[in-house]
Amino acid sequence: VATFLMLDQQQKFERQAKETCSGPEGAPRLFDLVKVADARLKTAFYYALRDTLVAQDLDQVRRNANNPHPPVRLLRRK
Repeated sequence: VATFLMLDQQQKFERQAKETCSGPEGAPRLFDLVKVADARLKTAFYYALRDTLVAQDLDQVRRNANNPHPPVRLLRRK
C-alpha cells in the first residue's frame, strides 16, 4: 500500500513548519529534529509529524500526556 501527498496541497502547513516551538518542559518537536534534504518536502514531513513532541523519559510522557492545552502527541526517546 502506498500513500501519496500532493505537495501543492500541503502549502497550508508551511507557516507551522517554519515556526520553532517547544512543548511542556522544553520537549522538542520531532519535526524540528528531522533534517530534510529537499526543502520542498518539509511541509510533507510536517503534515505527517505535526507537533509530536519527543520526551526524555516515560515520566515526562506521563506528566504531559493529559495536558489539555494544547493537546499533543508524545513519544519517548529511547
